Amino acid sequence: SFRVWRRRSLGGRMDWITDRYEPLSPSTGAATDVFRSAFSPRAGLNLRYLTSERQTGSLYVTAGRSFKAPTMDQLFDQRRTPVPFPPFSISTSNNALEAQYGKSGEVGVYHQVNIVPERLGARFTASAYQTDMRNELDFDLKKFKYVNLGESRHRGLETGLTLDGPSAFSAFANLTLQRITSLVALDSGHLLKAIPQRVAAAGVSHASAHSLSTSLSVMHIGDSYLDDANSLTLPGHTQLDGHATYPVGRARLSF
Repeated sequence: SFRVWRRRSLGGRMDWITDRYEPLSPSTGAATDVFRSAFSPRAGLNLRYLTSERQTGSLYVTAGRSFKAPTMDQLFDQRRTPVPFPPFSISTSNNALEAQYGKSGEVGVYHQVNIVPERLGARFTASAYQTDMRNELDFDLKKFKYVNLGESRHRGLETGLTLDGPSAFSAFANLTLQRITSLVALDSGHLLKAIPQRVAAAGVSHASAHSLSTSLSVMHIGDSYLDDANSLTLPGHTQLDGHATYPVGRARLSF
C-alpha cells in the first residue's frame, strides 16, 4: 500500500524546582533558596510514505523547547581539589549558575527493508537538527568550574545503517556530523571546546542465549578544540572495542 498516513503528537513538560542550601561548619557560602519553573512544549508529525510486505518508511518532524536546571552538586558542592598554585585548592561548584533553556527542531527519515525474508533485513535512519541554547551549562577547563555559556547553536546530521542477518548476526555503521558554535559576541562563530565535529562508528555482533556471544566495534572521534578562541586543538582518536560473554549455569561470564 502506498497510501500516506499521518500521526500528530502534542505534549509538554512542567518543571518546578526549589534549591535550598544552608551552610554548616566547615562549609562556606551564603544561605540560598531559589525557585525555578518552566513549561517545555513539544509537537511532532509523522508521515508514513511507504507500507508493503517488504518495506516500510516514515518521515518525521519535531519542534519544542527544553529546560535543565543546574544540579545541587554543580551549585554547592564543597569538595575541594588540591592544585599546585594559590589558593592550593579549588571547588568546581558555582552558586551563580542559571538554568539552561533551548529551542530545537528536527527532521528525519527511517526506512526498513526486508531484503531476504527471514534471512537479511536492513534499517536506515537519518536526521538533521538545530538547537539554540541559552545559558548552556558547561565545565570551563580554564577556570576549573561549572559556568553558563551564554548562547550557542547546535547543528547536526546523524545517519545510521543496521543489517540483521541469520543466526542473530548483525552489523551497524553510524556517522554523526555536528557543528556547535558560540553566539556570544566575543567568540561568535567559534566552535565550542571539547566537542568533536565528526564521530563515526561501525561494528558486528552475534547474540546467543545459550552459547558464546561476541561483538567487535571501532569508533573514530574527530578533532576538537580546547579553548574558546579555537587556537588549541585536541587531535582525534580511534578506539577498538571487543566484548564476549558465555553462559555458565545461571550466570554469564563476560570479557
